[in-house]
Amino acid sequence: MGRRNTSLHIPQAMTGYDHALVRGGRASLPVVVGYLPVAMAFGTAGTAAGIEPVVTTCISALVFAGASQFLILAALTSGASVALVIALCTALNARHLLYGSILAPRIPASHRTHMLLAFGLTDEVFATAVNGSRRVDAELRSRWLAGLTLGSYAAWVGGTAAGAFLGTALESLAPSVAEAMGFALPALFLAITVLNVSQDSAGPMMISAVIAGTAAWLDYTAAGILLGTGAGALSTWIKK
Repeated sequence: MGRRNTSLHIPQAMTGYDHALVRGGRASLPVVVGYLPVAMAFGTAGTAAGIEPVVTTCISALVFAGASQFLILAALTSGASVALVIALCTALNARHLLYGSILAPRIPASHRTHMLLAFGLTDEVFATAVNGSRRVDAELRSRWLAGLTLGSYAAWVGGTAAGAFLGTALESLAPSVAEAMGFALPALFLAITVLNVSQDSAGPMMISAVIAGTAAWLDYTAAGILLGTGAGALSTWIKK
């Protein structure tokens, strides 16, 4: 009789899921590079405002929205009311409803999984996922997006902790590096935009840029982002 093979058999589907998670983590690397300096700047700003480093880090862990977090920090230091902060953050993040409506049909997952993935749907994660998810098999996209989200989230929270606990020392040792941190996020957006430019996307991108830029010039930046994104998505739908 031949010797029975007692080695552990790993189902092919499980191997595919794990591989998709790793691929998602790799896709998050450009976002990680952009997030780390900005998150460190937020952590440093929190410490400078007199907030305990642990509290500053918890804000990043629970909120995970860069613009809203800086808004919260400004509100805490200026004595603004909680109701006003909630209203401003809600208006600022309304665009994420549109992000979710675009990605949800592409991610075959349960409603519970959608809720978990929605927590990590930042601007940069959305921009990376729009085209990146198309290169992943449909049944693996939720795992790929989970890897993308986890990598981005870890960089944001870790960068905040580093800035909160070590930011003051960094400013004194390398002030030029600390000043350059604020440019990291716009540079990341520019890089993602350039990588996603194609014959099909150039028109919607131009429409979004014109509308958002005009609104920002009129001091309606948050509304401009939402209107520009909506107009770009609508023009893409009409084109199809």
